[in-house]
Amino acid sequence: MRKKIAYTFLLLLLVCGSARANPPDSIPVINYADFVRLVQQKGNDTTYLVNFWATWCRPCMAEIPDFVKLDSANRNTKFKVLFISLDFPNNLKGVKKTAGLKKMNHVYLLDADNPNKWISETDEKWSGSIPATGIYRKGEKLFFHEGQLSYLELEQLAKKYVKP
Repeated sequence: MRKKIAYTFLLLLLVCGSARANPPDSIPVINYADFVRLVQQKGNDTTYLVNFWATWCRPCMAEIPDFVKLDSANRNTKFKVLFISLDFPNNLKGVKKTAGLKKMNHVYLLDADNPNKWISETDEKWSGSIPATGIYRKGEKLFFHEGQLSYLELEQLAKKYVKP
């Protein structure tokens, strides 16, 4: 019974979108509907900066420290950096290792069918290449960029979109 309650609680945290830091050893595997619920919370005024990445993507690996730094700098604000890994689920171990080494929080592995559908639903101009970054607040996509971003660009985005 305790396991069932614990599992239900964890599922509610994920689906209801608290987007709390999750240690690298407990990276949730989510589907696209879970992702949508996570970033499109209409009753929540937190701004979510979403980084789509993968362990095999060199530009992704290069920019992750900047996202981690930005997340840390905004720890006490209504701003969260979410890392959405596009690795295959059979590489969850590699995602966990990378998240631990890079000190990443709020890491999820997206296991979604039909990428042609969910990529265009995420952003109609997104080709699907990574890294890619989106910003969401109160159920609305405010920004989307395909390609690598510098720390200065990330700081400017945070200043523009974070509500005090």
